[in-house]
Amino acid sequence: MNFSDWRICCFSKMFSCFCGQDEWDQKEVAYIREVNKYKDLAIKIKEERDVMQQHFSQEYLSWQAKEAEYQEQIAALQNQLHQNEVVMQQYKIHEGNFQMDRQQFQENQKQIENYEKMVEAQQKRVEELQSENKRYLETILDLTRAAIGSEVEKELKKSESLNGNKNIAHITESVLV
Repeated sequence: MNFSDWRICCFSKMFSCFCGQDEWDQKEVAYIREVNKYKDLAIKIKEERDVMQQHFSQEYLSWQAKEAEYQEQIAALQNQLHQNEVVMQQYKIHEGNFQMDRQQFQENQKQIENYEKMVEAQQKRVEELQSENKRYLETILDLTRAAIGSEVEKELKKSESLNGNKNIAHITESVLV
């Protein structure tokens, strides 16, 4: 192909892009159809988007409601946990008081046992002292009887020699006094 052929080919191609009115009308109709197709597609997409947006907004509202419900449950559980902690603190206080009371009770019980032992020992000592006192009293009584008996005999002998038996009562009184 030579240069002139090439020029003719280029010019023919160049002029072939210029078309007649019918072709322009057909291209315009095709273009309008294409534009309408895209407009319909855009409307359809917008409608789908609106439906999806409505669906998502309903889901979002549902999620918000669930989240609010969960937050209420969390708050209730936290409140219950706080109440349980307060009860646990009170329990620990009562347990501590119980342990102190128990220890005090055990100490008091030991003191009572010691007092009982002391009372028992004192009762034994009292019994021993009473027994010893009884022996002393018996000894004193025996000695007193012996002394009175010997004094009475002496006085009787004196009074017999002096007055006879008249003063026996008087002698017994004087010895006893």
